[in-house]
Amino acid sequence: MRDPVAPCELVPDDVPHYVPRTPGEKVRSLGGYHLEGRTVGEVLPEIAARGLKVTYLVTEPSPDEPRDRDMPYVMYPTKQDTPVGQDWFVWQADEQGSGVVRLFVTRQLARP
Repeated sequence: MRDPVAPCELVPDDVPHYVPRTPGEKVRSLGGYHLEGRTVGEVLPEIAARGLKVTYLVTEPSPDEPRDRDMPYVMYPTKQDTPVGQDWFVWQADEQGSGVVRLFVTRQLARP
């Protein structure tokens, strides 16, 4: 190689990642408390009362017709730092470890 090589420029991953809906109860630490379709403001007091911590997966309705009916939402890695409001909707949750619940949230629910 004779000439200098230009430095690589990292490009953020802004490709939509489809998020599958998982069947069944995934959050045992909530003891059957139904989260889906409620707002973040409605579920946070229940989660806090159980002494659990919360993380979020920020999602959006699929920008096109979903490939699979069980994947109505997409996640963009570049949008994970978006502040989550109390009026956002929870459409799914899972346990991330001992005492940590991850809420799958969206500003707008996907069309059925």
